[in-house]
Formats: sequence, structure tokens, C-alpha cells
Amino acid sequence: MYVNDLEAAKDFFIKYLGGRSNDGYHNDRTGFRSYFISFDDGARLEIMNNPDWPLDNINRFWFVQVQALTKLYRKDYLISAHLANMNLNDTLVMQMIMRDKKYSTNHHRYGYSEQLEYIQDMGKMPYNAPDATFGRIADQLYAAALTYDRLVKYFYPQYQERAGEFKSIWNEYDSCR
Repeated sequence: MYVNDLEAAKDFFIKYLGGRSNDGYHNDRTGFRSYFISFDDGARLEIMNNPDWPLDNINRFWFVQVQALTKLYRKDYLISAHLANMNLNDTLVMQMIMRDKKYSTNHHRYGYSEQLEYIQDMGKMPYNAPDATFGRIADQLYAAALTYDRLVKYFYPQYQERAGEFKSIWNEYDSCR
């Protein structure tokens, strides 16, 4: 389980749940740290922290966006749609986490009729689509980029928007058509 404050999480599992910790692991090259917490019933839990994890997730999102765009312009609609949906999923997960924090829950028994953030960005894709499938996937990619830039700031206030850079790449692809 990834945690923000590794030492506080370790102390919590020891103090309140009776766990025992190993001495921990630290990878000097990557910054990754972890502890295994053992419990009397035989259960074990690994708690981990990596200060680069948020940046790795952000970089992965944008890498997948560019891959999806490349596949779209190569007319590999199946892969492009799959990648676009993966990234839309990331925006939905961020929105679920935000909802959990707002309502202090992690159980999803009932909904709150909230708006899906990416829906407000659908239909804004400014590029000409050669066919309906291209247009649908392009709209999803465009919405994912705008929504991700907006939502990721909730988690990482220092985040620098990247949708503009993505649009520049898109402009290059579109100009070569």
C-alpha cells in the first residue's frame, strides 16, 4: 500500500493494530522505501513510499496520451480507443478519490449524482475528423487532457499544466495529414 508518510503509517499499524515492523528497505537509486508489517494472525502488509511516484504517474499519463494520439493518426482505432479510455479512467479515479475525501468514505454503496468531470470537456476537440470513429476517439483524448490538467492540481498543487504541450504535438500530427 502506497502512503504519503511512511513513518506515520508504520507507527499507526504498530500502535493501533498491534503490528510488528521489519527494519525496512530503502533503494538509494530510486528513493523507494518500504516496511513489512506483520500481525499475530499471520497477515502481512507492505507499506511503501516513493517521492517520485506522483511525477511517474503524471509522466505515464502524458506518455499514454501521445501513444494514443499516434495510434489514432495511424488509424489503429482499437488501440487508440483503448489508451484513451485508460486515461479517461485515470480522471474518474481521481474524481472518486476526491469524492471519498469530501464525504470521508471509501465505500461506494451509494452515489451522489455528481457530474463526471470529463463530460464537460467532451465536444471541445477543435480538429477536423476524417470519420466518426476518429472524431469520437479524438474527442475522448482531448477531454482526457483538459480534465487531467484540471484535476491533478487538486493532488499536486505545484503541477504545471501540460495540455498545451499535448495540443502542440497534436497540431504537428494534424498538419501532416
